[in-house]
Amino acid sequence: MVHSNHLADAIGTICRRFPDAYAGHVLDRDRGIVTVYVTRKGSGELVRALSAEMGPVEAGGYELVRAAHTFAALKGLTARIARDRMQLEAAGLRLIQWGPNVASNAVKVKLSGYTEEAAGYLVERYGADWITVAPWEGRLPRRV
Repeated sequence: MVHSNHLADAIGTICRRFPDAYAGHVLDRDRGIVTVYVTRKGSGELVRALSAEMGPVEAGGYELVRAAHTFAALKGLTARIARDRMQLEAAGLRLIQWGPNVASNAVKVKLSGYTEEAAGYLVERYGADWITVAPWEGRLPRRV
């Protein structure tokens, strides 16, 4: 497992040099493999850098999956949602948690009092290919 964590860290370091292509990475501990999400734009340079520094994808250790949005774009939308939070709460939406979800290549939003109408409102506002909405499960965080 230590080797897998080191591999994931090394891959992340390489990939972050290519913000136009990098969409995130996830370590599958069971398989001991890192899934690297890449966009079409600039992916050739990112793949060449990974191959040069980590070995070709065929050698194992990592796999490549095509993604629509860069991690930087997902972080940008996360920040936009944070800026919109008061307005969304005024519209009756209680956002509990939100942030990039690398595997879905979208920003995942968790709502208290989830309804299909509330989810639909967020999807319409931010785009179906940019956001996923789920109910918050568990205790609500304390407001300060």
